[in-house]
Amino acid sequence: MRGTTLERFDAYTKGLREGFLSLNDVRNYEDLSSLGESGDQYRLPLQNIDAGQAPLVGDKIKAEIITMLVQSGFDPADAVKAVDMMPIKHTGVPSTQLQPVSMIDPIDPESVYEVK
Repeated sequence: MRGTTLERFDAYTKGLREGFLSLNDVRNYEDLSSLGESGDQYRLPLQNIDAGQAPLVGDKIKAEIITMLVQSGFDPADAVKAVDMMPIKHTGVPSTQLQPVSMIDPIDPESVYEVK
């Protein structure tokens, strides 16, 4: 026994949004052909991304946390360790918020900051 079209589509929408149904799952329930491998992707709740992209979103969130911690006065190295990310070596160039790019002489950058 099948529900009405509206009931089925509402259930499919919830299943897709919550990540427990793929497009191919829905198509199978509706006796439609598969979309192939791309239709087997499950979406993550709230982010609505492919599960394979989740690590990138996680890294972005970690970077935002590090930024907030550093802007709050925490040591950058400690902030990186706190969220379990690998440290990245800084170039030594001051932030554009502190040193506008227009003030840096491209021919003689050492006139503004120490070049490492």
